[in-house]
Amino acid sequence: MNALLSGSPKSMLPFPFQDFARSRQIFETLLSSPRPPPSSFSASPADLEALVSVCKVNFVASSVLARDPAGRSVDFDFAPHSTFPSVRII
Repeated sequence: MNALLSGSPKSMLPFPFQDFARSRQIFETLLSSPRPPPSSFSASPADLEALVSVCKVNFVASSVLARDPAGRSVDFDFAPHSTFPSVRII
């Protein structure tokens, strides 16, 4: 059975790490693309840069938590982006 469905919280920690890495790649590709995004895509370049920043921070935080989750707490910071928070390890 899938670790997301049957695993402990500790066994699920590698999944966000992978997702933030992939998300960062997608946003960076959109930023560097010479073609304009589809008309249904309404994010500005500044918004994409904020999302790349959030993904980078969350990539690092989730990788730290995946390696050593013991005794760590997290907090969410909505300053960089109003919808998608950055994860801060406390």
